[in-house]
Amino acid sequence: MKLWNASDGKLIRSFAGHKLDVYSTFLHPDGKTLYSGDQGGEIREWEISSGKTLRTFDAKVLLTNNTQGVRYGGVRGLAVSPDNRYLAACGLHKATNPLGAVNEPIALLFDRKTGKKVRTQAGSGIKGIAWQLTWLNDGSLAVASGGSGGGFLLFWRPDSDKEYHRFKLPDTARDMAVHPDGLQLATVHYDRHVRIHKLTPKPAVKNPDKPAPKK
Repeated sequence: MKLWNASDGKLIRSFAGHKLDVYSTFLHPDGKTLYSGDQGGEIREWEISSGKTLRTFDAKVLLTNNTQGVRYGGVRGLAVSPDNRYLAACGLHKATNPLGAVNEPIALLFDRKTGKKVRTQAGSGIKGIAWQLTWLNDGSLAVASGGSGGGFLLFWRPDSDKEYHRFKLPDTARDMAVHPDGLQLATVHYDRHVRIHKLTPKPAVKNPDKPAPKK
C-alpha cells in the first residue's frame, strides 16, 4: 500500500507485509492508524507515522480453499465503529462451489483492544458476497451484499448474530457509503447505477416516568 500527500501528490510512505493481494483498506478518522485486509483473510493495523504493523487480526474464515483448486474470498470491506470498540470486516463464507458463485455474505466483529473476534454475522440464505460495510449513527452495521442471489442491504447490531433488517435491492451492490447526515445511504451497483436510500431514524425514547397525556 502507498500513502500520498493529497495537496502535492508526493509519496508519504509505503506499507509492506501482506503475503497476498490487498483487497481493502480503512483509514481511521484519527489520521494515525491504517487498516488493510488481504485475500487470505489477514487484517493488519498500521501506524502511519512509522509504517510499522501494530498487530494483526485473524479473518481466515473469509478465505475458501477447496477441491476446485481456487483461492476464493478475502477481506472485502473494513470499518471501525464510532465508539472505537469494534473493527468490522466483511466478505464471504460457505463457498461450496466457488466457480458457480455459491457462497454467503458474512461480517466479522473484532475487539480493537484485544484483537479477538467477538461475533460472526452471516447473511443466511443469500447467495452473494458482502462487498462493503459501514457503521450507522445508531451504532448498527450496514452491509452491501451482491452476487448470484441478487443485491441486499443487511443490517446488524453488534450484540446479535442475526440481522434485524434485510432490504432487497434492484441489482447486485458492489460498494456503499453513508452521508454525514446519517440518513442517506448510497449503493453502487453492477448495472452501472448509484442508488440513494433514505434511512428512517429511530423514534425518540419517551420518558417512562412522565404520565401519558389524557385523551
